[in-house]
Order: sequence, then structure tokens, then C-alpha cells
Amino acid sequence: MLIGVVRESKPGETRVAATPKTVGQLRKLGYDVVVAPEAGQRADFPDESFIEADATVGDAWQADVVFAINAPSEAELDQMNPGATLIALLQPALKPEVVEVLARRPITALSMDAVPRISR
Repeated sequence: MLIGVVRESKPGETRVAATPKTVGQLRKLGYDVVVAPEAGQRADFPDESFIEADATVGDAWQADVVFAINAPSEAELDQMNPGATLIALLQPALKPEVVEVLARRPITALSMDAVPRISR
């Protein structure tokens, strides 16, 4: 199974969805990992650090499982393969429009965040 780590497109975003250490752990579990060019640049992880962790650098959107920090744009979602899985901070309770966009696509989306329901 191929896991992809994308480069965040949100202006000002400095995080990356996996570090070289995480990539090493995923490789030990038997997964292949592809990291988008300069995905870790703003987090002070150059491409070489991911290569040293045994990842390849390439098109992360084409992976079976895509790791992201923020919800992707529709153009980014267009790059995903049908049947792929997206794992990101999607904020479904705060951004229902993101859920609607994802629901129209042949992908599985896992949101790594949650907002507690407040009773009134």
C-alpha cells in the first residue's frame, strides 16, 4: 500500500502531515511512502530527510492513502484516485461544505479532528 504525504497549499501553513521519523515507522510496518516535493520545507524537513527515511519524492496525490493537514481544494481532490483514502483535519462540524464536496467523490475521508456537540 502506498501512503502519500502532500505539500500543504493553505497560505501560511507550516505543518506537514508526516515527519521523516513517521515515514521511517511507516516503512518498518511495510508501507511504501511518497512525499510531495518540498512537502516538509516549511517545517524544516528537506526532501533529503524523507529520502533518508526511505520515502520517495513524487506525486503524493496518486497514493492509496493521502495524508494532509488541511482539507484539500477541489483541484487537489481531482488528483486523487477513485477508491483512495484521505486522512486530514477536515473540520466537518465547522465546514459542512467540505463534507458535501467529499461526499460527491469516490474516495473515503477520515477526519482527524472533532468538535464536541454542545447541548443547549
